[in-house]
Amino acid sequence: MSNQPEAPQSPAQPQSPPQLPTVPEQAPPLYPVPGPGPTGGLVGSTVWAVPGDVLASPERRPRGWVRTAVRWSVAAGVFLFVAAVTAICVSAPARTDLPGLKTPSDHRYSFPPLKLPPLPPGAVGPNEQKTAGGDQTHAADLRRLLLAGPVGAKPVPGYPGATGWYSPKAYAAKFNDDTELLAEFADDGLRHIAATAWTGPDGTRTEIYLLAYRSDDTASAVFTNDGSNSGPMVAAFAHIVDDLDFPGVDSSSVTAEEQPTTGSFSAADVAFVDCGEVEAVIVMTNPHRVNPVTFTQVVTLQNEMLQG
Repeated sequence: MSNQPEAPQSPAQPQSPPQLPTVPEQAPPLYPVPGPGPTGGLVGSTVWAVPGDVLASPERRPRGWVRTAVRWSVAAGVFLFVAAVTAICVSAPARTDLPGLKTPSDHRYSFPPLKLPPLPPGAVGPNEQKTAGGDQTHAADLRRLLLAGPVGAKPVPGYPGATGWYSPKAYAAKFNDDTELLAEFADDGLRHIAATAWTGPDGTRTEIYLLAYRSDDTASAVFTNDGSNSGPMVAAFAHIVDDLDFPGVDSSSVTAEEQPTTGSFSAADVAFVDCGEVEAVIVMTNPHRVNPVTFTQVVTLQNEMLQG
């Protein structure tokens, strides 16, 4: 064994730090970008590329004229809707219930729809006969040609209406000289009288008489005589002073008279209507005044029933 001392060890040399990889000057592309190759083709490139979804074109905003057209279309739709609703609201209620459109009532009657009776087989109405150049006669039951009373009217007792004929003697008794009138009925060939009477909602009493003769010539002669001042008049109308210009009906077939309220005499309007072999006598009376509108209504509608 050697006794030589061990040689002193040299101090440990410091270790150098590990070498880090060198960062390339240009990072590899995440997406290959086409570029010209050696032969003119497209090959990968080493430059950075932007994703395709980023390069997508942004959504275009609507053009100005499109927005304007849409706005006007919506405005027009709203205007039409409001106009339709307004029209419904205005037309639904009665005209007299609308503010600013209410007009004073003329108190005319409300009549049910006119309904003519059926004609016998092969028969035609008086208008068709007149058009063909013949005499006007009524083939239908005359009692069913009487004008029905308006809504709210009350029938007057003693008038048979459609259920029977009215007595010529009872009719003649309404005139000043009933004996003379009955004699005229016999000479003129009166066949029968249909009659009805009712009191309207306004208190006016209406009497309608349809006198049927043997021919239209006889009825026309009676009509002319009754409409003149020399003809027999109803006793209650002894103070008739005015002839009425009757509107709405052929003036050659209607004669109207008027009596204003005088003393104990009631106001009265009387009309004579000539239609074929029938003369209609319509009498309307009221303690105060006969409404000319309702008088025109009654005479016009009764004439339409007779014209058929």
